[in-house]
Amino acid sequence: MTIKVAIRSGESPERFLQRFKRICSKEGILKEIKKRSYFEKPSDRRRRREKEAKKMLRKRIRGPMREGTRGGTRTGAKGGPRGGARGGTGQQGGAGYQGGRSSGPGGGPPSFSR
Repeated sequence: MTIKVAIRSGESPERFLQRFKRICSKEGILKEIKKRSYFEKPSDRRRRREKEAKKMLRKRIRGPMREGTRGGTRTGAKGGPRGGARGGTGQQGGAGYQGGRSSGPGGGPPSFSR
């Protein structure tokens, strides 16, 4: 696999290197170099190829993405309009929060123990 890239007239060296890197990445040369930089056992190669095949199948089943969308319509981390892993407002120590353990009959700030 030979790549020939000629410098165009008036092209800066930075631009030439950028064009060369783009061509190399399109050809998959860097991926090939990384793959061959260490020995891959046949069983690992088989597992990797099966994993890649499953990934390609999922992409094919999902179909081409429409222009202007990124796949889903989810707006929050867990699918709702707001809320993360625990939901709610994300404020701890507010009204009604006990922090797991109270400090006694006097109330006071919640104590956090690990």
